[in-house]
Amino acid sequence: MTTVIIGYGFIGTHLYKELEFIKPDIYDKYNGVDTRKFEHYDIAWVCVPTPYDTCEIDEVLNAIKENDADIFVIKSTVLPSKIEKIKQSTKSKVIFCPEFYGRSKDSTTFNHETILGGDREVCDKVITSIQPCFNGNHKYLVTTDKTAMLLKYMSNAFMLTKQTFCNQFYLIAESMGVSYNELRDLLILDPRITGVRTTVNPDELRLKHHCHSKDIPAIANDTNNEFLKFIASYHEVITK
Repeated sequence: MTTVIIGYGFIGTHLYKELEFIKPDIYDKYNGVDTRKFEHYDIAWVCVPTPYDTCEIDEVLNAIKENDADIFVIKSTVLPSKIEKIKQSTKSKVIFCPEFYGRSKDSTTFNHETILGGDREVCDKVITSIQPCFNGNHKYLVTTDKTAMLLKYMSNAFMLTKQTFCNQFYLIAESMGVSYNELRDLLILDPRITGVRTTVNPDELRLKHHCHSKDIPAIANDTNNEFLKFIASYHEVITK
């Protein structure tokens, strides 16, 4: 199968490393990268950015309209409420594959299953195309498109909530003359609690995390969820 990655930023470059065995072509009009050898592709992976706060889908739609493929796999973060617009704007088959790879060690040192949201038959074609890139123990989970995308927002919202909680207990521990590191080490002895997002940077208690600053305000506003709005409002939102 012929494969192309559209968008060669942080996620696109990571995806290329994952799929390097099948040697996908690359197209990124903003970074001036174009190794396309075909006018039409079997599968196109869309890794273009979405704006902060709104996660508008203009770039996703442009990527689909400006390229020709049988199947478009959307790695870009898309609000579930925007999925129908994407599907209606193209005659191609579209599925959604949430991305959990990030810049922190918590996000780069774990192997996540490949989650695909959309028509089962279409998802199976994508699975077949990428199976040579992973060992036999890699899992492929197929669900609905809305479930796949909502999972991305749920995961990011949970991690930000957990970090916010730990930041507050850091301040409480400091006020009592208690070592937060000792407190944390005792906390994660509980098997119900992992150590992910429990370490604290005293100089960044109000986070400027790339995905969290973008995704949580977007899903909070889109669903008018007061709790997520509160979590988002506590932190500094990146606007660039």
